[in-house]
Amino acid sequence: MTSSLAPLARKRSRGCAASTKKPDSGELVGLDSRSRRFPSGLASLIEARDQTCRMPWCDAPIRQIDHIVPVEDGGKTAYANGEGLCEACNYAKQAPG
Repeated sequence: MTSSLAPLARKRSRGCAASTKKPDSGELVGLDSRSRRFPSGLASLIEARDQTCRMPWCDAPIRQIDHIVPVEDGGKTAYANGEGLCEACNYAKQAPG
């Protein structure tokens, strides 16, 4: 997690089920949730990190937070497995074919 997001991460981590901290410094390095949906605090961090849709050709505003590795394929609801997408790219990503 980048240092510029650290203050926001500390503030928003309260809504997450599990946070991972470095034992020596207490620095927040990961956030996970037991829920399939991204909690608002975790979603806010992903939005701050990504800023616009993560698809390479798209710079539309983020409208949805989705899993990079789908839950049904074993993906966790975690900071590292979340991405901000516009609505059109998220639906296209999930479309068959």
